[in-house]
Amino acid sequence: MQEKKIVFLTGSTGFIGAYVLHELLVQTEACVFCLVREHNNVKGLPRIKENMKKYALWDREFEKRIVPVNGDLSKPMFGMSETEFGRLGGSVDSIYHCGAHVNHVFPYLQLKAPNVSGTQEIIRLAVTSRLKPVHYTSILGTIRGQWESERRLTESISPGKQPVANTGYGQSKWVAEKLLYEARERGVPVSIYRLVEVFGDSRTGIVPDKDLFWWVIKTCVKESAVPDVSLYFNITPVDYVSKALVYISLQEQYTGKNFHLVNSTFSSWRDFYNYIDQFGFPVKLLTYRQWHAMLLSKIETSGNDMLFPIIFRFPDPDSYEKSGGESYEDMPVLEQENTRGALKDARIQCPRVDFTAMSRYFSFCIEKGILEKPSIFLSIPAAVKQTTG
Repeated sequence: MQEKKIVFLTGSTGFIGAYVLHELLVQTEACVFCLVREHNNVKGLPRIKENMKKYALWDREFEKRIVPVNGDLSKPMFGMSETEFGRLGGSVDSIYHCGAHVNHVFPYLQLKAPNVSGTQEIIRLAVTSRLKPVHYTSILGTIRGQWESERRLTESISPGKQPVANTGYGQSKWVAEKLLYEARERGVPVSIYRLVEVFGDSRTGIVPDKDLFWWVIKTCVKESAVPDVSLYFNITPVDYVSKALVYISLQEQYTGKNFHLVNSTFSSWRDFYNYIDQFGFPVKLLTYRQWHAMLLSKIETSGNDMLFPIIFRFPDPDSYEKSGGESYEDMPVLEQENTRGALKDARIQCPRVDFTAMSRYFSFCIEKGILEKPSIFLSIPAAVKQTTG
């Protein structure tokens, strides 16, 4: 980023945004303007700083290159005056849009302002004063409608004519991506990075508090019960996603394209059962219907809001039994031609999510008191000890 001295970032107080901010500060010499709201009378920079510390990303040298911009993604012009917004548009050289309200329970209308209207304001910023590129973190769910008809999902595939997502969040991301496609057709250089299950840091084992897939794993461990299901997941560590995203964004010949920042292989749910069991956590296999009923009962008795989205992530028992589950052959081929091309000269590879990686995540959670140490604690691979010690 030789000529791009100032970048604008949304989502710096979130999970993926924190890692993208870190990579922007490491891979470039840019000054990063971060859109952030004051929260509970805590100003922007302390919020950004504390969030990066939470993920072990903070370096005090970063502070002089981070400029908090007080604003709200859900408001027109982020709540700024026309003069302030115009000044911002004339200052920044590129935009990284990672901010969104992630909620798998809220309906579309509750998420429209931050996720859809916020994206419209990003487009407005991109064309204010001078044209500037937009780098947008999307989800693979925006093209889920093509999974049935096309077994190979190329990166160039655009969102279908209507969303097939069963959550308001998925629908809001579909609408936002459609808006960015229209902006691209009108000349705005928009790069779209599609993600799937973005997991914790493969180097440190740090997992985000509200990651949905990790809540599934954690619930299974705490309840000592795992569903016996045939389902597949594409798990991608956040450190790979952020490092690849920023590196690709700096390759100007790839600006304006789509990228699938995903794992090259799908993981079976039974793999995760084996990892849980192998680590020493006492768990029993339940039929899917039994596990689903247990989860519903737990939600009713505990009032834990974080358990409720799990119901949306997994199919209902009748649908699952009717389908017979998934096979590896059911999974689409997620082509990554653009991604591989842009990364061909970089030493950036997606780590495997295997027993060693899961042991690192489990060890972090035990260290932080999130999970209890199993009574039969199996030996941890040396590589895990080195990163968590």
